[in-house]
Amino acid sequence: MPSAVPNNAFRCADGGTATPDDLAAELDQVARKLVLMEQDLERSEEKVEMNESKIVELEEELRVVGNNLKSLEVSEEK
Repeated sequence: MPSAVPNNAFRCADGGTATPDDLAAELDQVARKLVLMEQDLERSEEKVEMNESKIVELEEELRVVGNNLKSLEVSEEK
């Protein structure tokens, strides 16, 4: 026979009980973690954008250096 649960408590999946205050505290904790994770995600997305921009700049610089190298090689052949 299941144990009695106080009127203001809820039975948890693990068989224990939790009061509304316990559940509210846990909800607050989870909400804070979610806010922190969303902030981390936003910072990570900003870093990705910056890094993608840097990649484009480096690819352009590499193209210019490659063209300069070809020009020098052609000049040496003359």
